[in-house]
Amino acid sequence: MKVDNAIQPTADQARATLKSTSREPVIMINLLRFKPVATYPNGEQTTGKIAYGRYAAGFDKLLTPRGGRTIYSGSVERLMIGACEDLWDAVLVVEYPSAQDFSEILRSDAYSEISIHREAGLAGQLNIETSKWDV
Repeated sequence: MKVDNAIQPTADQARATLKSTSREPVIMINLLRFKPVATYPNGEQTTGKIAYGRYAAGFDKLLTPRGGRTIYSGSVERLMIGACEDLWDAVLVVEYPSAQDFSEILRSDAYSEISIHREAGLAGQLNIETSKWDV
């Protein structure tokens, strides 16, 4: 299995998410890999984890008023099943009231302001959009 961590979605991925009109809840699983040293355009340096933490705090302020929430965040320790060349640094699981709410957040001016921290801190990620199913 080939795994490509990325910072931005492909054009097709972005279109699919941003055009969604679904009002059903969406759970996003974020597998995050941080830069060892985050560098901002103004020259500020910190760790990738700290930079991403700034982004996460700002994102939470956009998410919670819409009824979304962070379900879980934590560091990756090891694989219990399976194999891959490199593990991610952290996992973040976020619930959005709908795909439409998610895309509206991404289109907002407030999101544009905080995204600098995401760009500074992330080396790459997988962002997996899920929907609920009954077993």
